[in-house]
Amino acid sequence: MHRHSRTVIDAELQRLARRVPSLRRTDLAVIEAALEDLADSLILARLRNASQDTAPLLRRLFDIQRVDS
Repeated sequence: MHRHSRTVIDAELQRLARRVPSLRRTDLAVIEAALEDLADSLILARLRNASQDTAPLLRRLFDIQRVDS
């Protein structure tokens, strides 16, 4: 899950750097830290504190409906 969050954050930083070329490296670093904090507090911390079965939590977090094959 952390890897997925990191991939999303990296993609967003690249998109932002293209759309706003005036952003400096330090600006992007601040934004990156904020996105990391958000991902950690909203998703990763909840998973760490969840019971063993995290599938129901992931379904709620990502609004996934279960499909049985």
